[in-house]
Amino acid sequence: MRFNIKTAFFFFIITNAIPVMANSSELPPVSAGKSYSLVTESRHSTLTGAWKMVKFEVGTADELKTIPYSGQLIITNAETLSAQAMNPDRTAPDTAYTVNGYEALYGEINIDDASGRFIVTVVSSLARELIGKKMERAFIITGNKLVLSPVDKSEGWRVTYERY
Repeated sequence: MRFNIKTAFFFFIITNAIPVMANSSELPPVSAGKSYSLVTESRHSTLTGAWKMVKFEVGTADELKTIPYSGQLIITNAETLSAQAMNPDRTAPDTAYTVNGYEALYGEINIDDASGRFIVTVVSSLARELIGKKMERAFIITGNKLVLSPVDKSEGWRVTYERY
């Protein structure tokens, strides 16, 4: 049977170093029945989850016009938000949120379920001018439907999602 140096080193680590490291007095003891998680716990919001865009409307509060956008919104227990959406009309002009008719952003979210509002701080975005901005949004959840709109109604849009 032939052994090379790499194989011998591997067996040395497995049989000698790892048991010594596991029994080190510098490590906290492992107790039976107690589990540990590497993920820190976060509060759970009704907004947490994956949402599919079913309706996108633009205009004034009195006159909203439906545009056939598609997209999704994902909000995690780790208090992050990611959103993407696309306007299928190739001739539509870009907005503050879109580049070539596509919107994609990611950020940290602070949710206030009681008031039905959240603030997202944009960490990355296809529209780079949004990076670092704080955007406050209002939301209403009814059953598996989410209606999202800007707090500043002059932005002139409303999105409806369904929970996946």
